[in-house]
Amino acid sequence: MKKLLLPCLLLLLFPSAFAQRNFKPGYILQRQDTVHGLVDQRGDRRSAAKVVFKRSPEAAAEIYSPTEIEGYGLQAGYHFETKRLGTGDTARFHFFTVLVKGNASLYLFRDADSKDHFYLQQNDSLRELVEYKAVEMVQGKRVSVPYNLFRGTLQEAFSHCPALAARAKPLQFREKELIKYVSDYNSQCGTPPGQSYVAQPKKTVSSWGVLTGATHTTLKVEASSVRPRYNQTFTSFQPTASLFYQLTLPWLNYKLALQFELQYQPHKYSKTVTESEPAVRYDYDILLEFHYLKLPLVLRYSFPVGKLTPFVNVGFANAYAVSVQDETEMTRTLIHQSSSTTEQAPYLKDYRKYAQSYLAGVGLILPAWPKHQITLEARYEGGNGFSEYMGILTKTQQISVAVGFAF
Repeated sequence: MKKLLLPCLLLLLFPSAFAQRNFKPGYILQRQDTVHGLVDQRGDRRSAAKVVFKRSPEAAAEIYSPTEIEGYGLQAGYHFETKRLGTGDTARFHFFTVLVKGNASLYLFRDADSKDHFYLQQNDSLRELVEYKAVEMVQGKRVSVPYNLFRGTLQEAFSHCPALAARAKPLQFREKELIKYVSDYNSQCGTPPGQSYVAQPKKTVSSWGVLTGATHTTLKVEASSVRPRYNQTFTSFQPTASLFYQLTLPWLNYKLALQFELQYQPHKYSKTVTESEPAVRYDYDILLEFHYLKLPLVLRYSFPVGKLTPFVNVGFANAYAVSVQDETEMTRTLIHQSSSTTEQAPYLKDYRKYAQSYLAGVGLILPAWPKHQITLEARYEGGNGFSEYMGILTKTQQISVAVGFAF
């Protein structure tokens, strides 16, 4: 239930954020006319299937398929054109991302399985650039053999430009290299040389910042022993602080980002547990304190909706206890003699300093200044605690809240 608490909380707090769309200035091509307005920015796969368009900020949203318009685009983003794949009854229309537009044009189509397909167009001829790998037996061993058929397609298409055709032989099947290759043809070998558009390569954007907040930890100790002190639940509420470094992943999805963190997190547990025998009572004042350095690795998926950007996080963390303090004391009382003695009695003889955990969270990005952002975030984290004994299991469950500032 705790794992579902955070997503449900965000949905209750920000229901409209998830329902809204991410409209940006753009246009649609309708019956040879360019109609300017607002276009809902989507990922590559969804952008190939349909477009949501508004003629003005106050207008109702209109949904268009590739059979209804000739294309669309964003003023500060990609452009799309309607293209047909297949013939006859198998023909299907899709929006292709325009990578290069000129005497030779290059297009990208991301299918329903999120696989990228590149297409070259000259005049009315649209040909796919094909590259694949097959597992074959070579000298008695199964090996992966690459088939770079796209190189032959490019050499044939540009055979009238021998210098460029020769460059196809070592060409790699990567978006950036294909864009440059076709762009070079348009600027050097076209008849006449001409080029109207070249898509800018998707660039990774990096940022760093700080996170500060508080963490509530529930520690559950379970043992095969019937001793009460090893079958207990402890709680801790302590401040936390982190440095983070974030990289966007635009070649996968512009909404994805990878975040590396260095986090300081203390835990402090205290409890008094009594164990009794026929003539003796043992009172354990348990006091444990851990200071962890953690390295969370987080994958973030955001939902841009104008000025507000909700997001979800998943990831894992490795932690190292730079300090472990066990100040547990045992008071031994002889019941019939009413005498007692107190001594140090470590809760465990040894502690595992390395711990691992998985995490999930939700949050909201707020624009503070043009180049800076404030984040509000909540996380759930489950870990394996500090016991290295087979008969004593420790599990931690954490709920944390934090405020972040990106530089």
